[in-house]
Amino acid sequence: MFPRTGCFTPFRLSTIRQRANFEQVKAGLAWHYKANQADQAVAYRERYAAAEISAGQANLLLSRG
Repeated sequence: MFPRTGCFTPFRLSTIRQRANFEQVKAGLAWHYKANQADQAVAYRERYAAAEISAGQANLLLSRG
């Protein structure tokens, strides 16, 4: 158990980072790299792919070129 000192645990930082990454993909500010998706859990992979598709349909996605 961690003391309540207000500091972040490594797990908490990882969760915050992953949420920030997802929000960037959802807003069209980042891409879901298919080459790295094997490192993700299936649920996250599907969620990120859907967010990228949704951003593309809303014309929010950055150009890859």
